[in-house]
This record gives sequence, C-alpha cells and structure tokens, in this order.
Amino acid sequence: MKIVGKYEGMSESPYPLHRHSLKDGYADEFLQAARWSGGPMFFLGLHVYDSHEKHEGTIVWSEEAINEQL
Repeated sequence: MKIVGKYEGMSESPYPLHRHSLKDGYADEFLQAARWSGGPMFFLGLHVYDSHEKHEGTIVWSEEAINEQL
C-alpha cells in the first residue's frame, strides 16, 4: 500500500495514512476524528476516487457510531 500522509497518534508518534486500490479507482485514508476514552481513539475515513482521479465520495463514521465506541 502507498502511504499518502500521516497523523500524530499517541505520544506524538506518526502513524501512516494509506491508499487502498479499488476495482475502478482508489481510496485514501484521512483522520476523521481523534477522541479520548481511557486512551486515544482514532477514527479514519476514506476519500474515494475513480480511475480518472475524480472524487466520487467520502466514507465517514457517523457521530452516533463514534460515540458507541467510546
């Protein structure tokens, strides 16, 4: 997988964000939210692109789903 960025995690350590190959394009990870619940919790979303690099949409956690994990 190709690394397309990074975010600072626990103790300011860098964590990679990856590009995922899809049948007709790719999806890039991004840090959607960082919360604390007995420790850091990071929620990644995906920006989805077609084979022509046109942004097709974004996949994110709902606020309800994030809160269920905390």
